[in-house]
Amino acid sequence: MITQAKLDKDFPMVAQARATKQVVYLDNASTTQKPQEVIEAIKEYYSSMNANIERGAYQLATKAGQQVQRVRAQVAKWLGGAEAAEIIFTAGTTASLNMVADSYGAEITAGDEVIVSAMEHHSNFLPWQVICQRKGATLNTIPLTPEGTLDLRAYEKLLTPRTKIVACTYVSNVLGTINPIKEIIRQAHQYQAITVIDAAQAIGHIPIDVKELDCDFLALSGHKAYGPTGIGILYGKSKHLVTMMPPRWGGGMVDQVTKEKFVTSPPPHRLEAGTPHLAGIIGLGATITFLDNIGYPAIIAHEQALTTYLRTRLSQLPHVRIIKDTKEKIGIFSFVVNQQHTLDTGILLNLKNIALRTGHHCAAPLLPHLNVESTVRISLALYNNQDDIDILIHALQTLKQ
Repeated sequence: MITQAKLDKDFPMVAQARATKQVVYLDNASTTQKPQEVIEAIKEYYSSMNANIERGAYQLATKAGQQVQRVRAQVAKWLGGAEAAEIIFTAGTTASLNMVADSYGAEITAGDEVIVSAMEHHSNFLPWQVICQRKGATLNTIPLTPEGTLDLRAYEKLLTPRTKIVACTYVSNVLGTINPIKEIIRQAHQYQAITVIDAAQAIGHIPIDVKELDCDFLALSGHKAYGPTGIGILYGKSKHLVTMMPPRWGGGMVDQVTKEKFVTSPPPHRLEAGTPHLAGIIGLGATITFLDNIGYPAIIAHEQALTTYLRTRLSQLPHVRIIKDTKEKIGIFSFVVNQQHTLDTGILLNLKNIALRTGHHCAAPLLPHLNVESTVRISLALYNNQDDIDILIHALQTLKQ
């Protein structure tokens, strides 16, 4: 069971903020706070096993290497039983998605088609836009229904034999909408299209099973799910990873090198040139253990109760307009306050020690579909509670014009 006392103990920054009334943190879609055991795991790595891996025969290097491989297997299990070799460590979701785009972009030709959704974060939109512009390919967008969900009928009509890539977010970072990603993937595969899923906003809130989804690629960031910054994951089916263009060339990704030729290592190493973010990997392992101990059912129940409470409280404010409050969603709400500029709203709320995000949320192509230029965004996490929401609502009441 999730109790506030336990969570305050688990998250030192949250506990300190509550004790000092320093900040009510509601910007979790940007980054989450870190539990103490993750902080301790990173400290332990630097304190007792700091050594490079794959390059030393001494004990410290062996220990560090074993820990990295343990976490790789742990991530594979976390994502639904994928093979450990299908897990690539990256700098984050953006790096993972660009890695796929850089490789498959080479195979896009004039007349080909790429489909993205109207909800995409820039990291899963810009790489495909650039490739299509360079190659003379067509970038198509899955539009929204009036309710704010993806229009699957329109999507079905967009799919053609020329569709090479379907790139879609699992959860919108602006609306919190949980997309029917399995169905989107199924339809794409009917046309042999490669599917690229941005799971950055999903992984901290709902379980993911890559085998059940049958996605070709899936990307996520540790820091969106209570883990360290600078560490991310690219999951890819083995058949794709063995042919992907390495994103970098250098140490650790080749088996043989001569003046005339080289032979790359098999996945995952061929896609991980250089020294990885070892402390981040160790911290990510501690993050997964932390989440496993709580369990996704408990996280979902807690966050859904908060989401319902927040929806009810926001709906009681006549000067606040919620933007596309969809039914299947995580605890993300975008809103505007009367005719007030969203930046002004954010600044005024900051003066009341409330931290949330304003602007286009790195999803600018979505905003014309919502008929707004920017929004204020609330995003909840498992350590938030009703008191946080009540403080926010009280602050919003003072902004009534």
